[in-house]
Amino acid sequence: MEERIKKDIELFEKNITKVKNKRIKDMATRYYEDAKYYFEQGDLKRAFQNYRKALELNSRSIEAYTGLGNIALKKAKPEIALQLYLKALKIEPENAQLHYNIGICYELLQDKERARKSFEQALQIWPDYKKAKEHLKWLNQSQ
Repeated sequence: MEERIKKDIELFEKNITKVKNKRIKDMATRYYEDAKYYFEQGDLKRAFQNYRKALELNSRSIEAYTGLGNIALKKAKPEIALQLYLKALKIEPENAQLHYNIGICYELLQDKERARKSFEQALQIWPDYKKAKEHLKWLNQSQ
């Protein structure tokens, strides 16, 4: 009887943890969605606050890191955007969009060689990535 009660308690605690984790994930998603909305509306302050809250709840949110990077780019801070995109890339290294965004940062930082490599990596993952092709072509022509 006592063993049965222990198993029931363990199962109950496991279920509570699952529900709690799902709620946290749902909250992070909500903050991310709100941040995306505010970004699209041009309210960078609110977008920033919501992306940060999403990251607090889910430290592996590629979307939140990318959103914060996009805000940094809008504010003409490519070095900060680069660091945020690189953090996201550590989580998902096969993300063509991240490689492209990193290439844009390197372009803005006048590092053509790293920009070229980033666009090439994006194209290895997604060979038909039109924007990456265009930037790579432009870099190759401007040598």
